[in-house]
Amino acid sequence: MKKISENEKQTGQVYVGKHQPYSFMLSFEDTTPATDEEKAARVRMRESTTYWQDAMKRFRKNKVALASLGLIVFIFLFAFVGPLLSPYSYEHQIRGSERLFPCYEHPFGTDTLGRDLLVRTMVGARISMAVGIFCALIVLIIGTLVGSVSGYLGGWFDNILMRFCEIIYSVPDILIIIILQISLKRFLDDVFPNATLGSGMISIFVAFAMLYWVNMARQVRGQILSLKQREYVLAARALGAGGGHIVRKHLLPNAVGTIIVTAMFQIPAAIFTESFLSFMGLGASAPLASLGSLANNALSGLNSYPYQMFFPAMIIAVLIFAFNQFGDGLRDALDPRLKE
Repeated sequence: MKKISENEKQTGQVYVGKHQPYSFMLSFEDTTPATDEEKAARVRMRESTTYWQDAMKRFRKNKVALASLGLIVFIFLFAFVGPLLSPYSYEHQIRGSERLFPCYEHPFGTDTLGRDLLVRTMVGARISMAVGIFCALIVLIIGTLVGSVSGYLGGWFDNILMRFCEIIYSVPDILIIIILQISLKRFLDDVFPNATLGSGMISIFVAFAMLYWVNMARQVRGQILSLKQREYVLAARALGAGGGHIVRKHLLPNAVGTIIVTAMFQIPAAIFTESFLSFMGLGASAPLASLGSLANNALSGLNSYPYQMFFPAMIIAVLIFAFNQFGDGLRDALDPRLKE
């Protein structure tokens, strides 16, 4: 191979023997534009998607989360639509049909008073899901408000709020619910004598409003502390935006993924708490049915009539499992750091 001299490099011409000089510098006439097929073969461009479109695409790839969502929808229809299609009500007593095993007319059997357990399980699932969703909304509102204010203001105000949260976190929730039931029972019975929920369920709502927002407040506070140092927040301050506007328009929308996931995990926790308290006799009042109270009623005849315990316990387990798996799927989809 011929060695190229410095003069040939500078001029761009190479002399090969006695032939004419050959130029290795390409001119514009020597090039042709690439076709669309050639561009597509060499360059693979990713489609432009928004944050929520990308999160939805990742969520659809999670088969376990999709199956959990299907279970939640099925139990929701089972709880809210099923009682409308049943020929019995949750308090209807059928004479001569006491303690029937599962059969065609009563797929879940009947209890000691001859009430259809299928419709009572539907109503119990409705109560448990309603309590879980409503308590999650209470926690979402209070926790987001406290966490955003604490994280944005910071300083001594943040220290006082966090110490207050630690005090609330150390208070036993069962003790508070028992005290609330004892203190509010007479008042609620006088004010709402015909209330369907009863003092037990109202005490659960009050306890969630008082105690269970701490974890949400901590999560939101951590997100606000990390986001308020970003450039767009400094730009908003430089333009004269107030603290409330910055929190509503810039900080909370960027922390919405963490807020949604934390609220979603609060639903199974509320369902379990309500079921446990109803099982202990501190939740739903008779004749209102709850999954926990149904399990409590079946405890006396567990050896002879195990089906009375099986169906409510199975619905509780499936509900908590489905919401937990659905929350895991949302966390994986909404957190950009967990991308594959």
